[in-house]
Order: sequence, then structure tokens, then C-alpha cells
Amino acid sequence: MKPFLLVAQREITTRVRKKSFLVMTLLGPMLFVGLMLAPALIAMSSESEDLNLIVVDHSYVLPGTPKVEGANLAYFDPKEVSEEQALELVRTREDVDGLLYVPESVNNDPEYSLKNAKLYTLETAPLGVASELEGLLERFAYEGKLRHFGVDPAVVTKAKSEASVQAFELSDEGSEASGTEIKTAAGFFAGILIYMFTFL
Repeated sequence: MKPFLLVAQREITTRVRKKSFLVMTLLGPMLFVGLMLAPALIAMSSESEDLNLIVVDHSYVLPGTPKVEGANLAYFDPKEVSEEQALELVRTREDVDGLLYVPESVNNDPEYSLKNAKLYTLETAPLGVASELEGLLERFAYEGKLRHFGVDPAVVTKAKSEASVQAFELSDEGSEASGTEIKTAAGFFAGILIYMFTFL
């Protein structure tokens, strides 16, 4: 056992004396936290005023909802405004930031319109605007299908339920709440420490 302790003592002493070990011991956790927080900070800093979007909806799925998270919507009659004309408005009008264009269905397939909708913006759209618009289209298309089959969407909403499952760990003394999340976090942290001590 003594040779093992001597080798371990020598390795620890050699590594701890290295400048790189001391630097990474101090900077490593800060860099790790920075990498975790950077995407959120960038997303927050890029948030701006709500976009003003023109909507040309050939599918007639959207009922005229004036706003979603991150965007104000102004609807144009698809019979009077083509995609090219709407894009020209986006380029020339200062009060318009982009266009949501929902094309006509092909072979009477409403799914075609939903899967080929386009969002044009003059600048990079804020994070989540496209997802909000997708959610809006999906929700109203879903409600339209329910009505087509004679089902009231309000009834379906009321019928939805939420479930929650609590995890318990059995032992000879009884049962206690399972600490899976804590164990996972501890294992992750231990893995980082092992990485730092092995490669530094």
C-alpha cells in the first residue's frame, strides 16, 4: 500500500505545483458557468421591440389574431395581395418588419399550406417568433379539423388532464423520495472534477 501512497502523493504534488492546474482550478468553474449562461444572455440582449408582420394567409386557417409573442400581425386579403406584392411592401414601408406567407393548398391538401408557410424578415427574427407562429397555425388548424368532424374544441380542452408521478425508493426501513435529479447532478459534477484532475 505504501508504494501506491507514495506515487499518489508525488502525482498530486507534481500537478498542484503546475501553474496550469492553479489557473484552471480557478478559471475552469467560471468558464463552465459562462458557457452555460452565454446563450441565455445573448438571447436576452438580442430581444427587441415586437415585429410588425404582414400576414397573407391563403389557407384561411388564421382567424385574424392580432398578436403573438414577439410580433404584431396585420392581415391582408390573399385575393388582392400576392407574395411578391407583400414582399415589396416589406421592403418599402418603414412600419413593416416582415411577412408571414401561408400558400394555397395543393390537391386540396390543407397540410401542404401548414408545412410550407414562410416567414420573411428584414433582419434576424427574435428568438421564438417562428415557433410562436407555428404554434398559432397548428392550434387553429387543429381546432378547424375538430369542427369539421363535429367536435367542439372547448370540450376537448376540458377533457385534457395532467398527471404527476412521484418517485420513491424502497429500502428495509420503508420508502423515501427518490433523489434521481440530485444524484445525476452530483455525478455530472464529479465527472467534471475527474476530467479536470486527469487532464490538467
